[in-house]
Amino acid sequence: MSRTFSDEFLRRVSLGKIPGHKVFVIPGRKDSITTTALNDVTETGNIVLPRPAGADLDLVSANANDTAVGTGVQNVHIEYLDSSGDEQTVSVATNGGTVNVGTAIHDVQWVHATAVGSGTVAAGDITLVDNATGATVYEQITAGGNQSLSCRYKVPASKKGYLYAWKSSTVTRKIDMRLRADVDRHNRGLQSGVFNFQDSEVLEQTSGPWTDLPWILCPALSTIKVSGKSFTGTGDASATFAILVIDD
Repeated sequence: MSRTFSDEFLRRVSLGKIPGHKVFVIPGRKDSITTTALNDVTETGNIVLPRPAGADLDLVSANANDTAVGTGVQNVHIEYLDSSGDEQTVSVATNGGTVNVGTAIHDVQWVHATAVGSGTVAAGDITLVDNATGATVYEQITAGGNQSLSCRYKVPASKKGYLYAWKSSTVTRKIDMRLRADVDRHNRGLQSGVFNFQDSEVLEQTSGPWTDLPWILCPALSTIKVSGKSFTGTGDASATFAILVIDD
């Protein structure tokens, strides 16, 4: 990132020197981005990321080694927002199969391992799915990793978010990458579910640089995400954005 005036401020935030301020770097990846629609950058397999909104959820391990005594992921934390939009965390011990998580999760922020066996990473995919059918995947730790990679973040209640940088990269294809948020472009008010473009770039088999943003305001309960659309054939891409979150 090329910014200069804010480096010391962001360093102090990262060190916990400024109360009520946090910095998050939100990475994501997606294979097989299509030419027909904007594909959210996530490993869940979804074209558009769904939100649980209080659905009954299960954490499902596809490999028996992802268990409390296994070589893979033994325990995960699910970072989420509850029905009031407040930040919450639940710790779940994997069991090599299905663990019910309940109905408290309304928006997933990310899922990451907190304990691993000798293999150090997930032996198989670990998915957060609906209990009713298992058909909808809300988040995923992909085999060989230890954290979900969905380039999406929802600003919690009683907080403001400020986007200050993002980047993306593409593999095998030319892809139009879009930074999006459900925020009114003029007054920066919440426009729930209407994802306006905040910035865009077109890349072909290359990695773009960090792009500085003018501290774009995203209000409480707004969602930021990156999506892509391929020009010809399906392609793979990754994206990352950086956001400063401040208590109101």
